[in-house]
Amino acid sequence: MITFAATLGFSGAEEVAVYVYLYNASSTISAQLDILQQMAAADLSGAGEFYTKALKRLVSEYKNIGDITEKNAADEQAMLLSALLGEEKYTPAAPDIWLVLETFSSPPVKAEALITLGKIRATHYLPEVIRVLQNVNDAPTADRLTGESIAFGAIVSLEYFRDPSGYLPVFFAGNGWYSNRIKEQALRTLPFITGDPTPFILEVVRGTEYNYSAKLTALQTIEKSGADNLSKAGVAVAALAECRSGQACNPQEINTLAEMRKTAITMINRYNSKDEAARVLSNFLTDLNAKQQSGTIGQEDLQMAGEIIPALGQTGRRAGRPALHAVIELDWPPSIKQLAENALKQIY
Repeated sequence: MITFAATLGFSGAEEVAVYVYLYNASSTISAQLDILQQMAAADLSGAGEFYTKALKRLVSEYKNIGDITEKNAADEQAMLLSALLGEEKYTPAAPDIWLVLETFSSPPVKAEALITLGKIRATHYLPEVIRVLQNVNDAPTADRLTGESIAFGAIVSLEYFRDPSGYLPVFFAGNGWYSNRIKEQALRTLPFITGDPTPFILEVVRGTEYNYSAKLTALQTIEKSGADNLSKAGVAVAALAECRSGQACNPQEINTLAEMRKTAITMINRYNSKDEAARVLSNFLTDLNAKQQSGTIGQEDLQMAGEIIPALGQTGRRAGRPALHAVIELDWPPSIKQLAENALKQIY
């Protein structure tokens, strides 16, 4: 597309000045939008100050726009100005971009403003972007598409910010009420925020404010991440400890705990050295033996023993022998004793 200013032979600052004159001379928002679209097509640079002034003017006039055509043009203009400021990386525009988020009701406009705050690294507004995502994460909005649009903008914004404080809100978005499009974007964003999510994952696994579903998802997330094996094993040990102390209240929680337990045990064997895995699993089995001896063993403990014992045998390490022998000597059910005998045969 050949733009008006280009046909007159202007370039650089002169071309910007021509467009600024034309924009200011336009009598309608629709006409202004046409000028901005030409500027976008011209791929100009150095127009950040003008875009900011235009956005400020648009925000101040927005509430007085009655005509629906002009209202729609204002929405498009707000999105375009936000995008152009993002391309310019024009940080001084941050307060005006935030006003767009507060003033305009259109979800796509809000989403574009959020993305722009991340693009220009408006760090002063980082906590506000996080708060926006947390609020939408909490529960589905009355209009689902509204919430998803805002969530998308906040997630992409946090990807541009690349600040660790955004990790957990994006993590929970990836496991929230949204459609797959939003969840997949959140999962793509997580690695950009931090290469090692271990501290945040541990916060979820150990935190009393998080349910078992969130803890299981956190465990699965660290396994798929680029964290080192030692970090993955450490989170798995913490997750197994949560399983040991956890109390399930309904069938869904029971199933989630069981899956969490299996995943943790598998990870301990996979990511710890065999000697360390044997020691960790032996310690857990020793605790279960103590509960069996005191008569406080429960159904969850029996299930845990049934999973830990074979895993201990798979390590093949002698560190597991004392705990396994204790299983045979104590009053465990025959099936558990048999598992211990089988595990001992794998240890050299």
